Amino acid sequence: MSPLAGRHDSASGPRHAPLTVANLLQQYAPGYVHEHPGQAVPQVQSTLAKLSLCRTAALGGRKWRCESCHHHAIVYNSCGDRHCPQCRGAKRAEWVERTSGLLLPQVNYFQVVFTLPKQLSSLALGNRRLMYNLLFKTAWQALREVLQEQFGFQPAAVMVLHT
Repeated sequence: MSPLAGRHDSASGPRHAPLTVANLLQQYAPGYVHEHPGQAVPQVQSTLAKLSLCRTAALGGRKWRCESCHHHAIVYNSCGDRHCPQCRGAKRAEWVERTSGLLLPQVNYFQVVFTLPKQLSSLALGNRRLMYNLLFKTAWQALREVLQEQFGFQPAAVMVLHT
């Protein structure tokens, strides 16, 4: 239950938690997984569990007290999952804002996707840093060579790993 649920303001009546993805996950994910266990693979169930516990007492937290007014507040720990809208949403939005500042007016931009063959998947899982660095290096080299040699462009790229 949300910390704001069931509280009242004398002037405006009951207050409710804001409608967020995190609140919806906290409220409905456990019941959904329980009622439909075959609908989600264990990895998805685990992710939903983490997200539904994010910034709740279940993950612990810290108590803070204002020295001036002696008000107490509890700040709960976050799950840190990359799929979590509370943990990664702000970082993602910040990255998009920073990156969009690099865009130039009157310039066409294109998305190019490089994919590892499935035969390398298990190798990549065991050697993530090495394989991802190799993927980025070779993808950039191939892109740069094609654009320079065939079109005479001096390319630039923003590269993002999507797993």
